[in-house]
Amino acid sequence: MADPFLSIEAIDVFYGPVQALFGVSVTVGAGEVVAVLGGNASGKSTTVKAALGLVQPRQGRILLEGQRIDGLGTHQVIARGVASIPEGRRVFAEMTVEENLRLGAYARRGDPPAALAAALEEAFGLFPRLAERRRQAAGTLSGGEQQMLAMARAWMRRPRLLCIDEPSMGLSPLFVDHVYDVLARWKAAGLTILMVEQNANMALQLADRAYVLRNGAIVVQGAAAELAGDPELRKAYLGG
Repeated sequence: MADPFLSIEAIDVFYGPVQALFGVSVTVGAGEVVAVLGGNASGKSTTVKAALGLVQPRQGRILLEGQRIDGLGTHQVIARGVASIPEGRRVFAEMTVEENLRLGAYARRGDPPAALAAALEEAFGLFPRLAERRRQAAGTLSGGEQQMLAMARAWMRRPRLLCIDEPSMGLSPLFVDHVYDVLARWKAAGLTILMVEQNANMALQLADRAYVLRNGAIVVQGAAAELAGDPELRKAYLGG
């Protein structure tokens, strides 16, 4: 791999006196999809939070395109072309679907109105159900629809790196399939993606490479296809 787009290097992260990550290193190449897998309390979400500046490592460093971003605030990381789809969606419940999407494009407020209008229609093209509900309050959407909205809102930023946390959590199989279909389209378009996921089957089908965390440390890493095809590994770390 050439110099990675994102490089997380031997980070230790603490929540108060409790250590959550132990020397975790993850790299993501440009245009690559990398999955961070593991069970509850494995440290996978903390890894993405560190990349986004939501938590700060006590040791190690994080680089984006060769520039250190550990120590920056989340808004500074986002300003460098990073978008986040957080666990639990976190849409703005009182705002309409369209208002949520326009807020996602706030960083592009200097773009011509026609470009923003085109981006909005592209987002609705990705998620036609949102187009049907564009005037509806986001808080009245189903969980699957809110996940679509969170994804479309992130897409409105035109990110260069997308960090997504548990995209399938709490969704019906139909919504999971649609979410992963859109992620596959973004991958085909060359978007760089770092994803955290408990659904190892879906994640390994999409990802190029994967890291498996257990108790805050990486226990396995490698090509996604190799991890998916190793029954002993799956049984030991990925729930069979």
